[in-house]
Amino acid sequence: MSRRPATPLHAARRQAAKELDLPADDWRVVRLSTLVVAHEVLQAKLASGAMIDVSYLLQLDQAIAEVRATSAPAPSLNLKICQTLTGICPVCKAEIDLGPLPPISKDDGKSPPEPRKPPPPASGPPPAASGELGGNAAPKAKPAFGADNVVPIRSPSPASAL
Repeated sequence: MSRRPATPLHAARRQAAKELDLPADDWRVVRLSTLVVAHEVLQAKLASGAMIDVSYLLQLDQAIAEVRATSAPAPSLNLKICQTLTGICPVCKAEIDLGPLPPISKDDGKSPPEPRKPPPPASGPPPAASGELGGNAAPKAKPAFGADNVVPIRSPSPASAL
């Protein structure tokens, strides 16, 4: 059995505390509840036909919006530490297991990772210059494929075939 609040201010304070997710005696809750009650009083006067200063009502609107904006709860943050790397397939958007995490460097782990090694030079004859006799330029050599630019493809496990 809940009891009724003693005054509209107490009801507004409970509502503001719930809205801001703060204790009822916090200064932001008290300020918001006071502004909301003052706004409701002016609206009641306006509804009853009394003439009021609309600029004061607009100032209350602005003050209420300001309190709500500054008292917004902090966004929640979820941190998940993974033991393996996963990627997203650019074609089908499926999640792909990329294996275990790479090892952390031997120092404190805060240094930047080592730069990748350049691929080995292409094997074959060097391309001919365009000004050579004969006028035919040799075709460009194909890029060499090494461990740095080949993506391994894993075969599915026998258990996944069932």
